[in-house]
Amino acid sequence: MIQNELIYKALGEIVKEFRNIMDYSQDDLAKRCNIGRASIANIESGKFNVDFHIFICLSNELGFNVSDVIARVRKFQLYKELEVVNISSLADVYKKHSSDKEPK
Repeated sequence: MIQNELIYKALGEIVKEFRNIMDYSQDDLAKRCNIGRASIANIESGKFNVDFHIFICLSNELGFNVSDVIARVRKFQLYKELEVVNISSLADVYKKHSSDKEPK
């Protein structure tokens, strides 16, 4: 199951990247979508639950689509899984290393 926080984080990163590519300020984009500049800042930081009509406006103005957001979410999920595996692996290595040094 996809966590909402990953969706909003992914959308925020994409909005910021595409906005910068298009050379729009936050204010420019906000005016184009009839929302406040602070809303754009909150979207980009992943702290804003985006209404569908705002998502459509952002995607139309910036040229991304829902599959771009889904791909980014999958990337985050993969990194999260790798992080858990790496942390578990490090813990196992530490335990093994620690037990090797214990006096017998």
